[in-house]
Amino acid sequence: MRKNTEGRFDVRLLRAGKIASSITTDLQPYSWSFLRSKDSDVKLPVVLSTYGTSLTIYEAAPSTSATFQPRREFWGGHGFFTSCSESPDGRFLAAANTDGMIRIYSLEHFERRGSLDFDFDWDENLSVVEVGPRGKAEGFRVGDTLLTADGVDFGTFLDRAVNDPDAPHKFHEGQVVRFAVQRGGAKLNVDVALPRGPDEAEPLLNLYVAADGEWVIWCPQGYFDASPGGMNLIGWQVNGKLVEAAQYYPATQFKKALYRPDVIDSVLRLGNVKEAIAAANAALPRETAAIDLRDRLQFNEIRPPDVRITSPVGNMHVNAAKFRVVAEVHSTGDAEIRDVRFLVNGRPAIADASVRPREVQTSSSGKDKIAVYEQEVTLAAGENLISVTAATSQASSASPIVRVQFDPPFVESAIMPKLFILAAGCSHYKNESINLKYAASDAQGFVSAWKAQKGQFYRDVETTLLIDEEATSENLRDGMDWLVRSVTQHDLAMIFVSGHGVRDNRNNYYLATHDSDVGRLRATSLPHSDILRLVEDMPCKVLLFVDTCHGGGITGAKSPYIEDPWRDLVSEEVGAILFASSQPRELSLESDNWQHGAFTKALLDVLSDAKGDVSHDGYLSVTELDLQLSERVKQLTAGQQHPVSVKPPTIRNF
Repeated sequence: MRKNTEGRFDVRLLRAGKIASSITTDLQPYSWSFLRSKDSDVKLPVVLSTYGTSLTIYEAAPSTSATFQPRREFWGGHGFFTSCSESPDGRFLAAANTDGMIRIYSLEHFERRGSLDFDFDWDENLSVVEVGPRGKAEGFRVGDTLLTADGVDFGTFLDRAVNDPDAPHKFHEGQVVRFAVQRGGAKLNVDVALPRGPDEAEPLLNLYVAADGEWVIWCPQGYFDASPGGMNLIGWQVNGKLVEAAQYYPATQFKKALYRPDVIDSVLRLGNVKEAIAAANAALPRETAAIDLRDRLQFNEIRPPDVRITSPVGNMHVNAAKFRVVAEVHSTGDAEIRDVRFLVNGRPAIADASVRPREVQTSSSGKDKIAVYEQEVTLAAGENLISVTAATSQASSASPIVRVQFDPPFVESAIMPKLFILAAGCSHYKNESINLKYAASDAQGFVSAWKAQKGQFYRDVETTLLIDEEATSENLRDGMDWLVRSVTQHDLAMIFVSGHGVRDNRNNYYLATHDSDVGRLRATSLPHSDILRLVEDMPCKVLLFVDTCHGGGITGAKSPYIEDPWRDLVSEEVGAILFASSQPRELSLESDNWQHGAFTKALLDVLSDAKGDVSHDGYLSVTELDLQLSERVKQLTAGQQHPVSVKPPTIRNF
């Protein structure tokens, strides 16, 4: 590559020291690479980016020209492409961009599209300013004014080419298109056999990795996979009228419909997004329609409800523990509001889960609906964060937060909370072929570590420990019932599980109990949904520690799976704090050296080490536990395992 005397840039292909072919660009090339493309029509493919937004595959050794010929133009970047890498099988191209994203494109199925061999001014005259060899041979001349193309006004022709995504597919190499031009006062027809031009490729997938390690990958239609915090990294902006502020909906609000790791995997397997969505949906146990949120009508149909707290207005001081909260829920489309929840400090507003918010008023205009709900809540002494959530079958609202200060008329002396623990670990199953080594010792070690906190941070520590033969589905349900009956909003509940996870053929996730029968999972195992309801039914803060396989394969090892079964528990409307042993696609390791799983070993180490108290205030906060636990697991496993910790935004660090 070199800069020529005209200030442009020459890229040359040399063979035996001689120029075999070349291309001249106006913008300086930034990165380039030869590809191993299997497409027989593209000889010696080279991908080239410039200090602009272009990324193009050229045929560097075309049989009919000494000039690089464009064969595929990639689009989707908002900066310039800095580097690219071909997949080992030659099917994909990953390209990094200065906008911070990595885009994955297809290198398959090059189309032999037709193109124009002349340039023109994009002004109202639409006059030809430069003509290539093919255009000259067909009869175009510099200065011709373009009138019509393919039987329509040339301006309309251009508008279709720009705005109709199917328009480029209608013109192929060799196809004859008639153009009408005006030259020197005369109207002429020019029939052009279109030369081959580049096809176009939008990203199959877009990947963004934040500095803190959170990540999200998504396809143009909106389906995504993400780390727990990654769902907040992307979203949809909806513009209103000129005088209205735009609305923004993060992807986490669409997780019911669009969190689909299976779709992302299918895209990488098939190399075609539409086919991947169809294949992934066909594999689901229930019929599921494809979604494309680029379509504004589809977006409006599943648009998340909007919630506004109308009373209180915030920053209020009250001297009564009981307080009435009123909220408006605005919804569009046909989706029915199925669930409205009032929360105080991220947990249910009242201890009785059977008491639901009361709908007091409804109004509608077309598909727009406004419903007013109210509920009496119970405040804790001091500052309270009041939030309200609403959900449809496919989307959830954001949670507006209002602060209310409760100043009791009589200040009682501070009473330490109680800690309630339900711990289950099963190493020995009725089906001995799926036995584990250290799940039972994990549960025992967890309970022992927290019992030592009695009298220091908790006035009492009450536990139910179920290991091996005791860890049956019936005993676990009894333990869950004990938790719900025992806790108050002032207490803290912890749930610890170590063992196998398993999925049925409808993708339902279960905890494998001692008596689990893979042929009768509903009857003999504990459904994940039971734990979700347990968390919802408790009025206190809930910490969930999970050292199980995500994947659900009962193979004697803790296998990875594409979907995280625990994600629903840490949503704002449920409100658990989660500490999971590994990422969904990682193995959860154990070792004879530790006599524990890596996650539990790290947890016990952190709880026994005063260095975990980073702030030196005598307490180990949720944030400190997250930091120390992550580092310790990575040390123990040499970076092979990465625990996951998630705290809903409605719950403050404690």
